[in-house]
Amino acid sequence: PVYQEYLNNNKYEKYNKIVMDTYQEVNRYAAGQYASNFTLRNTAGELISLNDYRGKTIYLDFWASWCRPCVQKLDVMQEVKNNLADKENIVFIHISFDNQGEEWVSKISEMGFSGIHLNAPESTKSEVAQLYNIKALPEYFIITPQGTYAQKPIRFDASEIQDILERLDKKVAADRRD
Repeated sequence: PVYQEYLNNNKYEKYNKIVMDTYQEVNRYAAGQYASNFTLRNTAGELISLNDYRGKTIYLDFWASWCRPCVQKLDVMQEVKNNLADKENIVFIHISFDNQGEEWVSKISEMGFSGIHLNAPESTKSEVAQLYNIKALPEYFIITPQGTYAQKPIRFDASEIQDILERLDKKVAADRRD
């Protein structure tokens, strides 16, 4: 309402575009907005799309093997994955920005990271980085079974993320029973 009121009452028309563009950019990743599809190669060289997992809750993580905070968060999230291993409607997708394919595959193997692993070797210049506005690593999103962004914690908190994933999974199960 405040945004619309501003546009309706603003005396300085030239500022409307700046305000509109900023507002739309900020809200592009807000809960309820649709997540953009992408297609990338996995560790076996197969093409995988986000839409392949429509109907499932998705934890989408951007990382790189050379990024120490990324590897630490992946390690922390491994426990969450283990806790949710029996939930077939929760998927963990990790997109590496490593330029060298063998580096990210080696780190996955060395650390025992499970989940779906994809690579965007063009890093922040890749199409997926542009779609998700990735400017720094690590970054993550939670995507609902309907393909929209879910509200995520302001700060990275593995137990809170696990709670969100479990709530979304319960909602899917309840919807299927109805």
